[in-house]
Amino acid sequence: IAKMSKPKKKAHKGLSLPKELQEALTPEEQKAYIAEMKRRFGADPEDLEDPEDVADYLELAGRAATDQERLKWVRKARAVDPDDIDAALQETLLTSKGLHESLKKLKALLEVSTRQMEGKGYFEPDCIGSFWGLVETRPYMRLRYTYLECLMEVQQIRPAIEECKALLRLSENDNMGVRDLLIAIYAYLQEEAPAEALLERYGSQSSIFLFCMALLKYTLGKEKEAAVFLRRLAKINPDTKAFLNAMKDCEKVGFSGTRYRLNTMEELLAMMENAPFLYLSVQMFATWAFPKLRSQAIGRGSAKGRRRM
Repeated sequence: IAKMSKPKKKAHKGLSLPKELQEALTPEEQKAYIAEMKRRFGADPEDLEDPEDVADYLELAGRAATDQERLKWVRKARAVDPDDIDAALQETLLTSKGLHESLKKLKALLEVSTRQMEGKGYFEPDCIGSFWGLVETRPYMRLRYTYLECLMEVQQIRPAIEECKALLRLSENDNMGVRDLLIAIYAYLQEEAPAEALLERYGSQSSIFLFCMALLKYTLGKEKEAAVFLRRLAKINPDTKAFLNAMKDCEKVGFSGTRYRLNTMEELLAMMENAPFLYLSVQMFATWAFPKLRSQAIGRGSAKGRRRM
């Protein structure tokens, strides 16, 4: 019986690019594109039986049952490409002891990665503002966002504001939701002018923005202006009154999901999950705001209002 030969590996390990992309992208850009697709949709199970690239090893790390096993796969990924930012980020998080060590290591990694991006020309004017749109710079954006989260966890709020601004400069469309955290920080610090500038930049059709502006105006003692934002919020989010009612007792609410529907209770709960520093002021605000929303005038809409639709 003839011995069966081992199937040859696919050129791109389960993923192949359309001819147009192969012609338009450099080999390095093709590699980054494929890695991002694997990250988003998962690697081909056949590839994981014989991993060889960074994306495969990071996929295996994501499936690992323990941190020890996860670190083993991450270090294999780093051995393949020591400059891979996603792998370096995972190793940093897995080997750090405590938040302050994480912050120190993340800052050092960010400095190295920034020089790496600069050396490749990504900080040129034609790239600034599109960092999330470029698959090659998405790992860098994930690193910066993780650094931002760590700054918030250790209560370094002012540096966190500057990091938010940097992220919004690099990705003007803000695919990561940085603006939602920044408007919450401004509300917490009662910084009216920066909050209004951010509102003007990104518009007001967002439950998070309108809620934070209402909260900000309330904490500044500008109750009439707060009521205006509150009414605008209730018009686009039918769950506003229910949310305020729940927030009068913060222990009864929470959000454990990763995605939410816009202009629903889910969006407002996700806001609180991402900005827990708002809890105390929101509780007082909810006590004031809840009676302002008359059930027949604002909220889910009166019968008269529905007839006009």
